[in-house]
Amino acid sequence: MNGKFYVSWDLVIKREYYKQNILNKKQTRCSILNGATNIVSANIQPLQNIGVLNSIAEKFSQDEQLVWVKFHIGKGFAALEKQLKDYAGKYATGDEVLLADIFLAPQLHACFNGLNLDKSEFPLLARLHEEYSQIPAFQDAMPEKQPDSPSQSTEKNDERMENTYFVSNK
Repeated sequence: MNGKFYVSWDLVIKREYYKQNILNKKQTRCSILNGATNIVSANIQPLQNIGVLNSIAEKFSQDEQLVWVKFHIGKGFAALEKQLKDYAGKYATGDEVLLADIFLAPQLHACFNGLNLDKSEFPLLARLHEEYSQIPAFQDAMPEKQPDSPSQSTEKNDERMENTYFVSNK
């Protein structure tokens, strides 16, 4: 292209629209970064979409849905652990927040807090999750901090978050 685009599968980002360069300039890291965003956007995040959840609700009980979703998200997390292990710094692909971190942060929050995935199985992602939880912009973006989030007790929020993931097949 004309040097103004980075392309990763179906993900096209115009660099000139960003005040901060969220795409890494080093080619190898850029490839890793784009690969990580692709794993999240194509393999992990769709498993949390209502259409996918409705589809599996037709085939599985709520308990089976949890096992199914954890298994498939776990596969994506395992791929991320492997891909990022030699490139992660403080964040996913170095020491500054880049596109992969923006993709990863909400998924890690949802999976570790909502689905209760075992953090010990994904030590790098668990560490990144802790780093992201310290960033004010990421804290402000959490679902429970959104204006349309019901102000409920922590127990109610945990129940609401858990119920968000699984559709009753009754």
